[in-house]
Amino acid sequence: MVGFLGRRVQRMRRRGAIVPCLHCSRDLRMMGRGLCHNCYRDKDIRLQYPKLVDARTVIGFRQCTVVEDDERCLNEVKFPMFKYDGNGLCSKHYQRWFMYHDVLQNFKHPKNRKRGVKPCVVVEFGERCTELIHMGDLCVKHYMRNRKHGDPLFKKNLFGVPFDKRCELWFTLPNKYISVNDQGCWIWHGCKEKKGYGSAMVNDNELGIQPGRRPTHRISYAYHHGPFDQVFRVHHECNEKSCCNPEHLSLSTSAENTAAAVLLRREANDEKVIVLEKEIKKLNKEIAILKAA
Repeated sequence: MVGFLGRRVQRMRRRGAIVPCLHCSRDLRMMGRGLCHNCYRDKDIRLQYPKLVDARTVIGFRQCTVVEDDERCLNEVKFPMFKYDGNGLCSKHYQRWFMYHDVLQNFKHPKNRKRGVKPCVVVEFGERCTELIHMGDLCVKHYMRNRKHGDPLFKKNLFGVPFDKRCELWFTLPNKYISVNDQGCWIWHGCKEKKGYGSAMVNDNELGIQPGRRPTHRISYAYHHGPFDQVFRVHHECNEKSCCNPEHLSLSTSAENTAAAVLLRREANDEKVIVLEKEIKKLNKEIAILKAA
């Protein structure tokens, strides 16, 4: 007796319907080119018979009758009980009819749909996207951005964006990187150094500035006024360390910048001294009142 596994192996070994072999005329299962297994293994016999496409009907092959894109389907009929144009349907067209009641309805998921031939319509950084359309008028990248964040131009960070485009985003107001205070200072809200100066990343010696993390006020001055000798210091005339307004910045030597910083500290100390003198006067008055009591 042949067990369950044996019957399953026999079914897997089947090659087609039992039809007479074109060479030996024996009723065996078709292996290929209308030949049985033994004849097909013989190379001399196999080369005498070409591959059968149109001649399948001669050896008992029932071809699906669906015509799609001006070509008749070449698959074998799997559902002969279901009649369509006087013949049965193959498995593919039967599934279409079962799901959509139309053998020509071919649903494809957007992920598996072929890309279009037109470019994406999104214009980013003044340049139109060159990727092909995936869904609607958007490519895959901008379609996923719009699906997740509701905006095809959404970006969490500026990695991969050219440096000139990054400067345009940083120093074109209004934006999320800079806010303007009452004195007209452009306050940087990105990364900052310990001393309070804003900092940003520079790549490939852009604008004459060495690569690496550099102060934003130096980047702003170079972006608006052009490259300058890195020996010079960029002085804040507004005395606001996080300011990157080009109108509040000026070039100065190291000695001039140090002198301005000393003068600023001296003025700040003078203001503190004045405040402390007023507090001392108030305390002396309170002490005198307490002694009189």
